[in-house]
Amino acid sequence: VNIELVMTEPGKSLGSDLRELALENAIVLNRTRTYGMFGNESSVGIPMFESGSRTAENILFPEEQPTDYSKAGTTPRLVSSKSLGITDLVASIVDFFTIIEADRFVGVKGSSFSTDLFSVRYYMGKRGNYILGPEGVEELVGPPPSHSCN
Repeated sequence: VNIELVMTEPGKSLGSDLRELALENAIVLNRTRTYGMFGNESSVGIPMFESGSRTAENILFPEEQPTDYSKAGTTPRLVSSKSLGITDLVASIVDFFTIIEADRFVGVKGSSFSTDLFSVRYYMGKRGNYILGPEGVEELVGPPPSHSCN
């Protein structure tokens, strides 16, 4: 979820269905932040952990070194993922490995990202996997359902 896009007012160029979906996403995200997953005003749910782009922007990489071997052994200059234009990729990698180690994971039915995480967690023996689909949230027991990007 790109929090900046979800939390900003959708532009008039977006169709009404997309604006409605963005608004619904913002409401659900804020509710989950406040009460936790499956929580409400009278019952605290599972706390949500957020990392995202702000964390990824702070990750530094060594700048690509020139092939001039006379400078071997010099300390490379560090550059941010933002300056390299790879913040979204780095955020996905951070999210992936954070979720692998999480006590619980709620993924989305039909998402290749979620399916990959369900698979890794299953083969690592991790429990606490839940799948969100049109029929609600269900605990995922056993290997994840097959997925196709067709």
